[in-house]
Amino acid sequence: MTGFLPIFAAKPRHKHCTSAIFAAAGLICAGCNGGSSKANQDDPADLPALSIANASVLEGDAGNSTLEFEVTLSAPARVAVTASYETSDGTAVAGADYLATNDTINFPAGSTTQTISIVVIGDTGVEVDETLMIALSNPSGATISRGDAAGTVLDDDSNGAPMISIENSSVSEGDAGLAALDFDVTLSAATSSPVMVAYATSDDSAVGGADYISISGSVTFPVGIMMQTISIEI
Repeated sequence: MTGFLPIFAAKPRHKHCTSAIFAAAGLICAGCNGGSSKANQDDPADLPALSIANASVLEGDAGNSTLEFEVTLSAPARVAVTASYETSDGTAVAGADYLATNDTINFPAGSTTQTISIVVIGDTGVEVDETLMIALSNPSGATISRGDAAGTVLDDDSNGAPMISIENSSVSEGDAGLAALDFDVTLSAATSSPVMVAYATSDDSAVGGADYISISGSVTFPVGIMMQTISIEI
C-alpha cells in the first residue's frame, strides 16, 4: 500500500532559516545557535559589559598631574564600543583641584581596556586628600556593569606642613582689676585650608583662680593667616 508521510513546516527560529525542510528536520542555523548574526549581537545578554575602576594620584606642588581611570570590557569588543563619561565634584572642586571633563571613550573592535585621563591641578597648600567622581553613560555595543568610580587626589604637602609655635609673654600684674597676657601663636607658612590647634593653661608658679583665670579652647588660622593671639586674664 502506498502511503504518504506529511511534512509540516515549522516556524523558522531565525530569519535565515527559510527552508521548511531545514526547520522541520529540527536543524538550527548558526545565527539561532549562538552564531554571529546581527540579531545575537543586539541581544544585551550577548554584549560585553563596561566597568570603571577607582583611581588615585599625587597632587603635585605645581603644574598638572593626571588621574587615570581604567575602563575595561568583560570580553573583547566584536564591534566598536563607545560610552559617554562625565566628572563631578566630591570634596575636590572643578577649576580649583581638577579640570571638569565630559567626553566619549572608544573601544576599537577586539580591544578590552581603555583609559580616561583627568587633569589634576597641583598646589603647595596643606590639605586633606580630596575626591572627584566620574560616571559612564549611554553605552553603544556594550552594557554597563560598574558605571561609577571615585578618583582620589592625594595631598603630598604634608611632609612640608607648616609648624605651629607659641611665643613666651609677660605683662605687669597691676594693683587691681584684670590685665591681659597675650601669647602670639604663629604658622611657619600660609596654608590653603584652615588650621586649628587646641590649647589649655596649666599652673607653674602662678596658680589658676588666684593669679590668673584658667582657660582652654582652640585657635583657628583662616586660609592665608599666619598669626593669631591667645589672651589670658591676669
